[in-house]
Amino acid sequence: MKYLRIVSLAIVTFYFLSCADDNAVDAEVPTETEDPQDQGDDDGQNDDEETITLVNAFPNLSFSQPLDLQSGNNNSNKIYVAEKKGTIKVFENNPEASTTETFLDLGNIATTSEQGLLGFAFHPNFSSNGFFYVFYTPVSSVALVSRFTVSQTDPRLADADSELVILEIPQPHTNHNGGQLAFGLDGYLYISVGDGGGAGDTDGNAQNRANLLGTILRIDVDNTQVNLNYSIPPDNPFVDGPDFRSEINAYGFRNPWRMSFDTQTGKLWTGDV
Repeated sequence: MKYLRIVSLAIVTFYFLSCADDNAVDAEVPTETEDPQDQGDDDGQNDDEETITLVNAFPNLSFSQPLDLQSGNNNSNKIYVAEKKGTIKVFENNPEASTTETFLDLGNIATTSEQGLLGFAFHPNFSSNGFFYVFYTPVSSVALVSRFTVSQTDPRLADADSELVILEIPQPHTNHNGGQLAFGLDGYLYISVGDGGGAGDTDGNAQNRANLLGTILRIDVDNTQVNLNYSIPPDNPFVDGPDFRSEINAYGFRNPWRMSFDTQTGKLWTGDV
């Protein structure tokens, strides 16, 4: 019996040693892999990287709280800059430019907190009709989208008395006004409107589809309808909706401060701050 126990122990020991040898042969030996972060030149720089630097495009000019910049689409080579206090300045698109002219002066407007002259846009046919549109707060309780026309006596400047109010938007607070205007590739005017302010939209305006706050609007300024100085595009998403203002193209925004169209795709990009 003692002999059998020794033989059995030897067999079991041999079995485990054999398994250990098999595992050693079959196991994959870890190999060193190259860290993707280490690829490239020795200095760690990617050949495709570009260095971006800021350059003062017009070193001889200065502005008072500039909030928007546009170029007239009339081949005039002019640059227009909106200042918060209510003026639009115009100057030659030339790095050597040293003087500006006042294209439009809105006079004494509300500029408390985030209010003031917030944005403007030229009509696609500005070169022929002289129309441009301005978003501003004449008083703290309201924002206006108005159309102005260039002066008939001096088309280089605007006629401040030509104002036609297109849209009036009540403002419950002095912040979150939005204020960007932009014409889409479809020819319609898009208007960004903030939620009216107050910490955390305490009034719930951005989700209230019965008002224009916290939205991006889309209107047709080339046509009018009853009691309006504009018309509603028939393909607006909420046309004739029982709980929606038909001008609304999108809603639920905090303060869509700036927006711009991608001229290649037509998509609208918005910075909601």
